[in-house]
Amino acid sequence: MKSNLFSFTRMMALAIGMMCVTGVCAQNKKKVVSRKAPVRQSQKINPPEIKKEISEENQLRSLDELDRTPAVEGADDRNIVPSMDVPPIEPIKEEAALPPPPPMDNKVFDVVEVPPQFPGGDAAWRAWLARNLQYPPIAQENGIQGTVVVSFIVEKDGRVTNAKVVRGKDPLLDKEALRIINHMPNWIPGRQNNQLVRVKWTKVIGFQLL
Repeated sequence: MKSNLFSFTRMMALAIGMMCVTGVCAQNKKKVVSRKAPVRQSQKINPPEIKKEISEENQLRSLDELDRTPAVEGADDRNIVPSMDVPPIEPIKEEAALPPPPPMDNKVFDVVEVPPQFPGGDAAWRAWLARNLQYPPIAQENGIQGTVVVSFIVEKDGRVTNAKVVRGKDPLLDKEALRIINHMPNWIPGRQNNQLVRVKWTKVIGFQLL
């Protein structure tokens, strides 16, 4: 009887022990599962959002590197990010007006920008010469003819001065050539640097028998 009671008690103790062990294992298994659950939730983060955050960070980093990168000579302006340290552009200063040219005083020019001119031009000069030239009678009787070259100065006011025979033909013809030059009306004076100047000029007086 006692042996049967002892055996029954022993079996009960083993059963209770098994139940306890099973309960502890079940609780530990639940704890293990509950610990792994957050890990599974962290793995479910949306991949596109992570990729977007990384791309924005890289973009900001690349822009920051471009600001610190010196510009390369000859590079395309469209690929260069303007620096905030560029000094402001200064306004264009107006150039001072050029001073007027110095006066020409009494210098006599041989060549000028605007040469002197007989009033009305060359055609008017030839017409005036034909009306006023007097062929010397003695030169006509002796058959003397040819050309006389006379130089003179056209003053700033247009007057004709300092007439001289440069190349003569006969004293009678030379004298008439000087007379006709000294009786010319005032000319249109010459100009240099937009100023009236004295100009040395020459004319050819022709004497020809018909």
